[in-house]
Amino acid sequence: MYRLPPLRRIKAFRSTPSGIERNAMYDFTFEDLVGDEKVFFAEYFDKKPLLRKNAMPGDVRDILSVRKLDELLHMESIRPPYIKVNHNGSGVPEKGYTRSVVVQGVNITDTVVPEKIYELFRAGATVTWCSLNQIVPELRDFTRVISDKMAVRTDVVGFMTPTKKRGYLPHHDPVDLFIVQLEGTKRWKLWDLPAQREGDNASYTDEELGEPAIEVLLEPGDVLYLPYNTRTRRPPRTRCRCICRS
Repeated sequence: MYRLPPLRRIKAFRSTPSGIERNAMYDFTFEDLVGDEKVFFAEYFDKKPLLRKNAMPGDVRDILSVRKLDELLHMESIRPPYIKVNHNGSGVPEKGYTRSVVVQGVNITDTVVPEKIYELFRAGATVTWCSLNQIVPELRDFTRVISDKMAVRTDVVGFMTPTKKRGYLPHHDPVDLFIVQLEGTKRWKLWDLPAQREGDNASYTDEELGEPAIEVLLEPGDVLYLPYNTRTRRPPRTRCRCICRS
């Protein structure tokens, strides 16, 4: 008989200019994400969305914060595809926010220019940080909490969207999502799952989707689980959220 791994608690530390604050730990488990584990797998997993209000303990900015994303942005080693920009439903060409630099005699053609990123952000663009778990050790631990339970690879994607702007068209993702709201708020419109699983992610028009089945407002500390293929629309609201894709 297969036995689930023992309950695992992950501790993350808040970064500061002087180093790491050992007393600023972020401590959470898989149950913080889903509540009762047996109920989650029996009633929600691969079946329907689950919203948990104020689910994450403590200060969720210890998981990831706008300040931390700003620090990453100013590291010249962070380049596409780890960061990308989307405006009015379309991707901004990398040349619009990168430049060439020479490192040890090697020409690096896609170094991110923070000033250009923020200029696009102020113009209404959404900034997306991809596979953050490959860059931030604490987020690597965060993904293990999910991977240990679901036996799949898990990635962390961070989004920062200006107030009253929408970065992406209505769409579905061919993965399960755990969405953690970190700062600001975000309203989501969700539609029922299709009768059959679909393949790659696809976009839709409002006319194709019709009226949503569910509408929720995410606030800091809230967790929203979306099964594979859930059609979503993110109306304009605000700011920073973390999505685990599994």
